[in-house]
Amino acid sequence: MKVLLTGANGYIGRRLLAALRQAGHEVVCCVRDKRRFEQEQPDDHVQVLEVDLLDTAKSQPFPDDIDVAYFLIHSMKEGSSFEDTEKRTAQGFLQLLSSTRCQQVIYLSGIVNEKDLSKHLSSRLAVEQILRSGKVPA
Repeated sequence: MKVLLTGANGYIGRRLLAALRQAGHEVVCCVRDKRRFEQEQPDDHVQVLEVDLLDTAKSQPFPDDIDVAYFLIHSMKEGSSFEDTEKRTAQGFLQLLSSTRCQQVIYLSGIVNEKDLSKHLSSRLAVEQILRSGKVPA
């Protein structure tokens, strides 16, 4: 299976990359800066793309033959306006994903089981809703 992995430099992304490779999958890692991408053991079945989901015109396109895409991006470091950044990032992801044959989006949201949510959980829910609005099941 060919897997697109956003957030490949993050805590979960690094561990997921290792597990996906161990399972024999081909992985396309999306990072903002290739120079910061750390891969413990270089692998011919790992491709690295520089992607700016806030400016998709400057990004490399996603390969059209991906089967599944992980969305592991958050913008908590962006300060008090992170919610807008997270929404725009999710929209950019869907835009790039729309030209692929991807069959499934996997997103790790927060647990949203209350009516009054923190800014963080409200943002996670908004991203989930954006991802679910796309043509690919999430």
